[in-house]
Amino acid sequence: MHLDLRSDAARESDLRTASRPCDTHDAARTARLNSGGAALEHSTRRPAAAVAAAPRINTNLEEISVIPDEPRAADAATENAVSLQDVRSREELILSHPPRILPLSESEIGEAAQENVRRLRQGVLGKAEQLPFAQIPEIVPTLLRHPDLWERIGDLSIQLMGRGVLKPRDRQLAILRVLWLCQAPYAWGEHVKHGKKVGLTSEEIERVTGGSSAAGWDEYERALLLAAEELHDNAMISDATWDGLAKRLNEQQLFELTVLIGQFTTVAYFQNALRLRLDDNNIGLGAR
Repeated sequence: MHLDLRSDAARESDLRTASRPCDTHDAARTARLNSGGAALEHSTRRPAAAVAAAPRINTNLEEISVIPDEPRAADAATENAVSLQDVRSREELILSHPPRILPLSESEIGEAAQENVRRLRQGVLGKAEQLPFAQIPEIVPTLLRHPDLWERIGDLSIQLMGRGVLKPRDRQLAILRVLWLCQAPYAWGEHVKHGKKVGLTSEEIERVTGGSSAAGWDEYERALLLAAEELHDNAMISDATWDGLAKRLNEQQLFELTVLIGQFTTVAYFQNALRLRLDDNNIGLGAR
């Protein structure tokens, strides 16, 4: 799932070591930022106190080094290289404006939001305790404006993330690739954190932005990424890519992979279109 559903203590533990857009960065990132110019500083983040407020975010995009795509398989119809200016423009388009649908207040859905998060945490993380309303990601009271639809979206995410048959690392590689192709700041930032929890390194996450043609992937990893690229480009997986995946995956896993890529394409669509604000520990497309 694309939410950070852990306890406040767990999130605080991660924050002590994570890069924050307004806090301390490690020396290497700081050096790149200092040499790259000014950062984008007009994105909109979830307010600390009032929903109506629109505080500034400093999204550090200069730290992104884009790996150019080499030509992919002939089945892939479009070139997916993303320039730094493309990323800046994308984050400005999505994050520098207020959300299009405001979240419901605690008085309107306090208990419903807590139960929704409890159910997601139980299904995805195996943790049943409730979170206080103040710790619930803003996406939840926003999407609870259509509770029946949000529940169905959550059901599929629980199946894919909590009961799925793909290996967690494989799952996150595919998710991250499609989220990068869709340039989805909220979900990308969340799944960088999830990817690191299942063993992906910052270097590998950077390589995901270069896609299947980036140097360093093995044959199977390349096929996983190429499946996301081909579905994104053509709504189809080529025979060559399918055959490469079938060397490692069984029929259930192959089916699940296609649904997974479709699910997170949908997630990117509604998160971007609704202009969901980033939570405090999510730095969007600059996350590595």
